[in-house]
Amino acid sequence: SPRRSSGQPRTSRMQYSACGACRMRRVRCDLKDQPYNGTGQPQCGNCTERGLRCVDEFADVKAVKLLRRGRRLQQVEAVYGKTADEEGLYGLPSLTPNLIAKLKPEFFSSSFFHRFFIQHPIIDPTEFLSRFFEFSKGNHSALGIAGQLIAMILVVWGASFGVNEYGIEDPNTDPVIMRSRRESTNDLVREILQLIDLHGILRKPSFDGVRAVMLLLPLTEDVQTPTERLVMHEMVVTHVFTLCNLASPASVGNGHGQTVDSLVRARIFWYTHVTEGITSGLRGGRIMLSEDDLITFNKTLELSVDNSPRALQPLDWWSRFSSAPLRLASACRNIHSAITGPRVRQGSTIDETQVLAVWDLLDKTWLDLDELRQLPRTNIPIVHDEDVDRYCDGWQVFVFECHAVVREALKQRGLVHPDEDVDDHNMGGSTSKLLQSSEARCRELARRVVSLIKRHIDTDTQFFEYDSTLARDGCFFAGFLLAGEGGTEEEVGYCLQALKRMRWVFSDAEEREKTVAMAWEARKSHTRQSSPSSSLISSDSPGFSRTFSPMRPLPPPLAIPSFPSSAALGLTDPRVSFDDSRWITPPCSATSSTQS
Repeated sequence: SPRRSSGQPRTSRMQYSACGACRMRRVRCDLKDQPYNGTGQPQCGNCTERGLRCVDEFADVKAVKLLRRGRRLQQVEAVYGKTADEEGLYGLPSLTPNLIAKLKPEFFSSSFFHRFFIQHPIIDPTEFLSRFFEFSKGNHSALGIAGQLIAMILVVWGASFGVNEYGIEDPNTDPVIMRSRRESTNDLVREILQLIDLHGILRKPSFDGVRAVMLLLPLTEDVQTPTERLVMHEMVVTHVFTLCNLASPASVGNGHGQTVDSLVRARIFWYTHVTEGITSGLRGGRIMLSEDDLITFNKTLELSVDNSPRALQPLDWWSRFSSAPLRLASACRNIHSAITGPRVRQGSTIDETQVLAVWDLLDKTWLDLDELRQLPRTNIPIVHDEDVDRYCDGWQVFVFECHAVVREALKQRGLVHPDEDVDDHNMGGSTSKLLQSSEARCRELARRVVSLIKRHIDTDTQFFEYDSTLARDGCFFAGFLLAGEGGTEEEVGYCLQALKRMRWVFSDAEEREKTVAMAWEARKSHTRQSSPSSSLISSDSPGFSRTFSPMRPLPPPLAIPSFPSSAALGLTDPRVSFDDSRWITPPCSATSSTQS
């Protein structure tokens, strides 16, 4: 070959390219052409053909050179970045750091978890706890990916209440601490969402997968858009219907027998049916599970028809325990059909008969919850008497919330259709007459709710500290109603104390306290203007003076704005700063929540 000129750069030469056997035989070696990843030893063609052991005597030198080259490449990428193609379809997603602590066995013996699974009975504590202990001993197949996500979501739920992975509580409820706790909880939720996407939980239906997503949805208020939450909810409801009705009961596969498998399926289906009813059903969204679906599913469980007070088996006991929430979910679906659904919002006449049937069903639910307190617990040692009381009280507060939603829907109906006044002999009833009946019911139930609040505050049961979704809105509605319409200082004060005790970071207790206090101050100011010598509230009012200073200027008039069309019909009073993080209301049924 021609000699290199003096100005021509020196060509690179591949050194240490032959293996030991080829070097000893002095033959051409193709080891350098074989793929080398730095971990395994490639084989050259000569050694492979002759069955020799191919030994690269200079593999360590090559690894160091490749490592240096890789580090230089990383530095270049950090300075100049990558092209758009490398970060596009086939680019690896950037994961958040591992922020979620590992769940400890002590968490399941804490008072927080004991109250949590009563409010969210989609998890069977006995079944999941036994699998978790097997997983802690090294049996990773006991939980799987979706089961591990459930354990991580329990840690996130605890963090939203100030409870760590051991179940130890942080009693600090300072507003600054609560805001910081909410931000850290949102970071944990983002990590969970990334893991759900990474492992394809929504693409591969599983019983643990649907439990993980249903538990995560109430925590996604700040990190997902309303459309994203709506799509995720509808997708997981489809998974639940398919798994519980079309899949084999043995597909639960937890290894605890057919009875436990049936209980797991029942918990998941009942919880999903109730959640959809009290959220999208009550607020006028899209309903995917019907009453016929519930009846069909219950027939597959072979439940006992004997209602006599006796020692019930676990599946029959939980069926009785869930009967009142299921009846309430049916009432919410009837509210959807009669008042808040798309048919009525588009201008159809409200059927008075349907509204009266809804009120009758809500009254029966209240009575069912009172009877549920006497349900025997012989074979259910994990449920205590105080658990049943808190469970029934929480759902009774939610019954009042349903009445409040009906009242506000009727009120908005009168604003959007002021000329609607159907004759009594027609099928539809007068909206104003229905509104008067609804207001009377709400005033009566509001005082029942205050009596319930007073009992829990006076006995210090920590009912409100551990509440996440059941009682928070009902307590707020009761306080707001009584503060503006005839409530006493003591009644409003107890509602304010209940809001102040709530520790869930998504309860928005501080903002709701201010709203109730402003309603009370506006009413007091109006009373002073009509009767200067009268005073409704003293300056040392408990629960009020700490929230609203007497020196603060008066708030603006609490007027209800008019809506341009029936499509903008709201379901809550625009004067109320209401935010339901249990669910995102659909675009066609907007609420007054700024975050919604």
